Parts: sequence; C-alpha cells; structure tokens
Amino acid sequence: MTADELTTVDGRPALRMERRLAHPVEQVWRALTEPERLNRWYPFPVASLDLRVGGAIRFDDGEGTTMDGVVVELDPPHRFAFSEHAPEEMGREGDDIARFELEPDGDGCLLVFTHVFDDRPGAASYAVGWDTCLGALRAVADGREPEWAAPPPSALEEAVDRFGLGAGRIEEASGEAVLTVERQLARPADEVWSMLAGQGAVEPGARVPEGFRAVGVEAGPVTEVKHPALLEYAWTDGGARAGRVRWELSPGTGHGARLEVVQTAEAADRGRLAEALPAWEARVREVGRRAAGLEP
Repeated sequence: MTADELTTVDGRPALRMERRLAHPVEQVWRALTEPERLNRWYPFPVASLDLRVGGAIRFDDGEGTTMDGVVVELDPPHRFAFSEHAPEEMGREGDDIARFELEPDGDGCLLVFTHVFDDRPGAASYAVGWDTCLGALRAVADGREPEWAAPPPSALEEAVDRFGLGAGRIEEASGEAVLTVERQLARPADEVWSMLAGQGAVEPGARVPEGFRAVGVEAGPVTEVKHPALLEYAWTDGGARAGRVRWELSPGTGHGARLEVVQTAEAADRGRLAEALPAWEARVREVGRRAAGLEP
C-alpha cells in the first residue's frame, strides 16, 4: 500500500507518506534507528546518533557537507522523529523534521512517514526522493541490499501535478501587484536556458525569444540578462510599458533547476494579472514537461 499527500503541520508544508511493510514493528524499528541499517537507505549518512529525546544526530556525507540534528520524539518501537539543521549553502530556511510512525497491521506493519519543511515548491522532488528511499528501507527490512535505480524525470512532473504545485499566485508588494508561478524542473539551468532561448545569444534590447513568452502578454525588449539564470523584459499595453516579466532559474531540490516566473503591474491593474495567470501556469507547465521529456 502507498499513499502520499501534501498537507501542513504547524503552518508548514509537510509530506505524509504511508507504506505497508511485510515485517513486524520491531524489525522495521531496527532499520529506522540502528545507524548501520539506517545508513543503507537514508539519503544523508548518519555519523552518530544519540537515541534519546534531545539526543544529537550528526550527518556527514564524507565529502565535506555535514548537518546537525536533534531527536525530538521517541517512543520505541512506534515513533521516532528528529530535526535536521542544514548548512546555509543548502538554502533551507528552517529546520526540517522527519517523523516515522509504526503501527502493527496484520502480519506486518504500517509506516507513516512525515517530512516537514519550508520549501513548498520542492515538495515534488522530496516526494520522488523519499519514495526511492522508502523502497530502499523495505529492502533493508527484507535483509536485502537496496537497488538504487534513478526515478524517471516524468515522476517529478507527475508529483507536481498530483500535489497542485503548478498553481500560481498574485500578491501585493511595495505598491505593485505581483504574479508568481514556480516549478521545480528535471533538468539543470543551462539545459533549460538553451531550451527556452534557442541557439542565438540573448542581449539587452533584443527581442524576447518565444520560449520566454506567454500567450496574451505583450513583450517589450529584453532589459536584463544573466545567462543561464535570469531574463527580464518589459511587458506592454498598447505599446506603453505596463510592468515587467522576470524569469529566474536557480538551484533547486533534486538535480534540476527551480524556475520562477514573475509578472508585475500597478496595484490597480491586478485584474490584468489575474487574466494572465492561466497563461503563465500553462506556459510554466509546458516548460516542466519539456524538461522532463514529456513534450517535444
């Protein structure tokens, strides 16, 4: 049995994933809490673990990246939760929480895994990654060596759609109305840039390549370019500048880039952004599907 949902815990995004395992609670508990077993399936190697509430956890990938954690819940053999404080270069804002809950279920058990975090657009890649890890946990509980097959890029796009992560938003900031659509992509920034910009170089003052446009939004000239991370241009209404459109590609979760598209307008023109929002959602979804190889 598998069941995944994106919910909230204490106002923060949270993935909740259920898996039925064909082993008693005690056997799975050992795979969750004994470092030599935990390190065979958990995505970040555990260097040390003090298994008590308030006990420290040290994560170390052996390549220079370390994280500190703290055990925040412990009820053997049913509940184990800990925080992860990521280093600044990983780009996380707050401590993530990982919680594992086990309940007997017939001749096996039900595992409920919850990951609490702040980066909601990253939920799709978290879900794909955790599905792989929980599959490896099943193998460890079985007494087998996990097989780490890379998930197909399409899995990311399926998760984005399943969790409704393609929806944009319109807010007000500094007297402007601001439309934003974000999406985690399956390819790195340089590959996505080439896909959007085509073969020619893009320079300030040039015509905006079709890849960076949306239906119904009149594009003025390019105003700023930082290959392969940023392209900004004016959008116009009847030839007059009405605001700006900004495409940004930054490091995301997983192996691909994070795409953020922003369109701004005067606060009084919020309705124009509302009209444009479906087109931007469709455009960004098309970029995601092309990056995943689902569309030409």
